[in-house]
Parts: sequence; C-alpha cells; structure tokens
Amino acid sequence: MTAAEERLDELCLAGRAEAESAISWLMCQGRPAFVLTVLATGVPRIDEQYGYLAGDRVLAALARRLTNAAGPPRALFRWSATSFLLVSRSLRGIRKASRVAGATTAVFSVWPQDQPHALFDRIDDYIASRLA
Repeated sequence: MTAAEERLDELCLAGRAEAESAISWLMCQGRPAFVLTVLATGVPRIDEQYGYLAGDRVLAALARRLTNAAGPPRALFRWSATSFLLVSRSLRGIRKASRVAGATTAVFSVWPQDQPHALFDRIDDYIASRLA
C-alpha cells in the first residue's frame, strides 16, 4: 500500500457499494436528494508523467477538500479509481462543493420514483464520456 493510498484510507471513505446502498435507501424512503459526481480528470495524465504516487496525492487532496467543505451534512464516497460522489439532501451544499480545480463535476437528482440502477448507469455514462 502506498503512502497516498493510506491517506485515502485514513479518510475512511466508503466505496461504490455503500454509495449505491445509500442512494437506494434515499429512493426507498421517498426522499429527494442530489448527487455530485466529481471526476479528477487530470489524474491519469499525472500518473503518466509523475507516477501513481503523485496521482494518489492529488486524489487524497481532492477527497480531503470534499470531506472538509462547509455546508449541510452530506456523505462522500469513492465511486471509482478517479471519481467521488457527494450525496446530499441539499442542493445548496452540493453547489458550494461543485467548483473543483482539476476536476469535472455533474449534479444528478435522486428522485424517489426512479430506479436506482438507472441513476447509477447515468453516473457511469457521464464518467466514461469524460474519460474518452
């Protein structure tokens, strides 16, 4: 395990499975919510030029910034290698966190009548389109 991976681990970020469970639970409860997808677009280039340790440092710094942002309560999850999800019941809190240098972001609405897998597919499609 690298030092940067340890930094990410010490943030105690839950992964994709936990994100899917949290979003599914909100949908089952009939609670509208919002998901901010944060994709660290520069990390693959940093990995190539400076090595994975440098890329991991960037990811750890991004996760720390998202975790420490002020605002209404929200949960941060690591969705994939270079992406995070912020789940919040307040759009205001998501907007404050959505301006991230070196990353691309998108806000998705979580509607109770939607199927969870449809939202997960939209998030994955967004990430794939930005990485292409």
